[in-house]
Amino acid sequence: MRPFLILGLGILAYVVAVDRLKFKTCSQSAFCKRQREVTSPTGYEVVDGSAKFNDTAYSAQIKNKDLTLDLHVVALDDSTFRLVIDEPKGAVRKRFRPLDALVERDPKQQKIKKSKTDGKVSKMITEDGHRVVITHSPLRIDFYSKDILVTSVNSAGLLMVEPFKKKVLLTDREKLYWEETFGEHKDTKPYGIFRKEEF
Repeated sequence: MRPFLILGLGILAYVVAVDRLKFKTCSQSAFCKRQREVTSPTGYEVVDGSAKFNDTAYSAQIKNKDLTLDLHVVALDDSTFRLVIDEPKGAVRKRFRPLDALVERDPKQQKIKKSKTDGKVSKMITEDGHRVVITHSPLRIDFYSKDILVTSVNSAGLLMVEPFKKKVLLTDREKLYWEETFGEHKDTKPYGIFRKEEF
């Protein structure tokens, strides 16, 4: 018991010794503040008439008052799905896609056994019985393993995708998209809210 007490006191001493002034809090980070400010539904919905299926995937455009994006839900052979929300074709910039973080960049896809859309809801069932239900307005995506709900995307309606901004006539808040200062460190962002590596 005594060694644990000594170990606990030693760990506590390290925790207390941390200089918290050298670490940002959420209120000091523009990105974190913007994300936490989202408390009411963001209004994403599937664009009427854009929902379509192919042999292995569902595609549609989603929009809110600020932005229109492409949505893809792809059935994979390992009984999983890949969900991608991306800029539409022809956009000025493409969003960063960390493909190196994926186990396989282009995994084998699974055929969709059944699919249907009625303008309000789109559904697909894979060959192995897993299904996806996409509610169009407000946007919600539910993933099921057989009949058990596994996860929901945007169930609270708080999906937030930051739109690209141009560096003109900025509000005080938007100025932080291009430059932040913390202590003596200045973080310049030549591409706004996105890092250079994302292009």
